[in-house]
Amino acid sequence: MGATMSWYKAVLTNLQIAAGELITLVADFEYLYLNAGEPAGMALFQGELVPAGCTVYFSPGSVRHASYLIAGYGGTPCETPVREILQYLGGDMSLVDTSE
Repeated sequence: MGATMSWYKAVLTNLQIAAGELITLVADFEYLYLNAGEPAGMALFQGELVPAGCTVYFSPGSVRHASYLIAGYGGTPCETPVREILQYLGGDMSLVDTSE
């Protein structure tokens, strides 16, 4: 695991959201975050809405502790998302931009 860690994103479909999977994802992520000792830089965000559903972003600090969760939702490496589109869902709150 010598590669530079990047952000990961996954798209939850409207059907998954209606079935409560976003709530399950947040709960599972929070469990992993707390279980890992609340590591700095581990956070989950909701991004832009897309026709298929919504995008969720896993911060680089999430990869070590939530890799199976990221893989389970089909997460793929991506560019750093634009902060303005992000809504905090869980994890390290210090990653939330509060300069408004």
